[in-house]
Amino acid sequence: MTDMTAHGCLICAVRTLTEGRPREWSTTKDLDPGTTITGVVIKTGDQPSHFEAQVPFLDLWLGGLERIRVAGHSLQLRNSIEALEAKIGDTVTVTFGGSVEIKTGRMAGQMMKTFTATVERGHH
Repeated sequence: MTDMTAHGCLICAVRTLTEGRPREWSTTKDLDPGTTITGVVIKTGDQPSHFEAQVPFLDLWLGGLERIRVAGHSLQLRNSIEALEAKIGDTVTVTFGGSVEIKTGRMAGQMMKTFTATVERGHH
């Protein structure tokens, strides 16, 4: 006979990691340059945004029962997420590079947050 307590905990863990929407990694608050988040991709997709019809997101497992969503609300973060072509099971690190002033175009003079993202294929 199997241990139902262990089975119940496993089901709870699976639900916690897969159901509902996790909190988002806030890129709107003041982040220190070099701030990173690293996790294993457990879900990818697109979600509505205030500025764009849809933006890409990655739900990352941070270990234990913790997960967080990284959504491409800023242009550079969106481009970084799209360029990764991350798959479920990949390990992704997103780093905030700081804010820079836009020098040209219609947004000249405004500040833009910069991000880089890297991917390690497969989960280790």
